[in-house]
Amino acid sequence: MPFKFPRIDYAAHPYYQIADGDELHEAHAAPGLRERVVERAQNILASEQRLALARTGPGGQADEFSRDGFATFALGKDRLAKLKVAAAPYVSALQQQRNAAPLGQLDFRTTVLPVDEGRTSEIYELIEDSCRDLGLVELASAHVGLPMRIRFVHLQMDRAEDQYIQQKGRLDGALSPAFYLHIDAKTMWLKIMVYLQDTDEENGALRYIVGSHDSDMTPYERAVRRANDALLLDNTDPKTRAAFARLPPELQHKCNFGNDLFGEEAERVLQAERLVEAPGGTAILFDISGAHRGAILHKGERQVLQITLEPAI
Repeated sequence: MPFKFPRIDYAAHPYYQIADGDELHEAHAAPGLRERVVERAQNILASEQRLALARTGPGGQADEFSRDGFATFALGKDRLAKLKVAAAPYVSALQQQRNAAPLGQLDFRTTVLPVDEGRTSEIYELIEDSCRDLGLVELASAHVGLPMRIRFVHLQMDRAEDQYIQQKGRLDGALSPAFYLHIDAKTMWLKIMVYLQDTDEENGALRYIVGSHDSDMTPYERAVRRANDALLLDNTDPKTRAAFARLPPELQHKCNFGNDLFGEEAERVLQAERLVEAPGGTAILFDISGAHRGAILHKGERQVLQITLEPAI
């Protein structure tokens, strides 16, 4: 049975009540916001339909990954050691990037660094060999029903003191127990996360809502969520909430929905959340159309490689 994806009643939501004179961001205050969301959603839907027509297989093979939306694989100690040596210059560069950020200005852009965009170095070769030997790209291709390839590789470094995810998730000070739960705003893309050190609940392990990639969400609803993400209507600041609250109910869907989820519905969704604790050298292949979150640290540091896979068409 498909996962019942949460739908939030924003008309009754205590942090989305419209008041006369609410200030909006300039981009959202311009006439025709509803029409812009609809147009963007229709374009996204058309792109998804073109990809679906190009499928070479049915997708959704009967395995653990396609059932749960994620699966773990072990790189092995020797390969992990080589990967950490090859990643060392990027770790150093990312530490410098983080240190250069103004106090209190850390965000996702400053905690992530592209790795070998020219695809010519030892680290990229190690990543490609690992994905091939573990059969990850092949498994991803069978899952999507399209040939897949590596699009990006990023190094991400998070620390317990960062707290920007929690800060941006608060609604007038209130933090949902499901904060930062989201789906990614890409069509038929998957990710591989490689833990470069032992990773658990304390230092920000991935959390995934089991089976949520196979949900009752319609293609148009998913396109609306992605349209609102593209138009920056996912944000939780008061000006953005005031604009989002003015949309009709059929357009009130977000990719980054967890910040708005409270009460029994939050409890229901979190009952299916799996914390993916694993030793360094673990690769996690996951479907980004399922609800997930990570980088929620209570102590220490987390270093991961994020490998993004896209359809090779």
